[in-house]
Amino acid sequence: MVTFLLNLCVHSLIMRQWVEDHIQDAFDDCSVTAESGERLMDVAHIITRSKVAGGVRTRFDQREPLAEVRICVTSYVCNYDGLVNVPRKPRLFHLMSLAQHRLFKFTDSTFKEALGVSHTQLGVLWMLESKPGVMLKDVSDQMGINASAITALIGRMEDAGLVRRELSDEDGRVAHIFATKEGLAKAVAARPILSQLNSRLLADFSDREIAAVARFLNTILERF
Repeated sequence: MVTFLLNLCVHSLIMRQWVEDHIQDAFDDCSVTAESGERLMDVAHIITRSKVAGGVRTRFDQREPLAEVRICVTSYVCNYDGLVNVPRKPRLFHLMSLAQHRLFKFTDSTFKEALGVSHTQLGVLWMLESKPGVMLKDVSDQMGINASAITALIGRMEDAGLVRRELSDEDGRVAHIFATKEGLAKAVAARPILSQLNSRLLADFSDREIAAVARFLNTILERF
């Protein structure tokens, strides 16, 4: 019996530390003042003791330990008038990277399936549609693609009959890029598809929210 009680006590202590460690992880997801943090930790300890009293895990299990702790902590935070809970700022670099990859992958497959051209190629064609006769450097700067990559891209588009080069009359070393008739037709045909993609992207967002996102993205371009 004594051995059983000792084992039970040890188990309770281990479980308490285990849960408290995860409570600390939950705090790391919040931004609170030092005083509020101490107050919240005291309450969390009470929660911990009640949850693991007698060595019983109750709802804390190995599958969702952190989520359970966060529920307890968040429940207290949201109902405590003296504590302001500020969620941790979203991981913007990570989210933007994921969003860009997923969006480009989806738009690429959509345009290739419908027109046989990539999203990047269409970007070049749309540029040439409004600015015919630009040089490779202009395309590189506009698209944000390095010189070697844009040279390869224009080469592939030229082979596909989407663009053509014309040497400058003033300097034979300089080539001007023009969209072909077929390339311009692709650019025009892609616009309704782009409109549908934009509608899907902006669905369920208010004009104010969209304006905030646009301002955020433009600020990135200005600052970096």
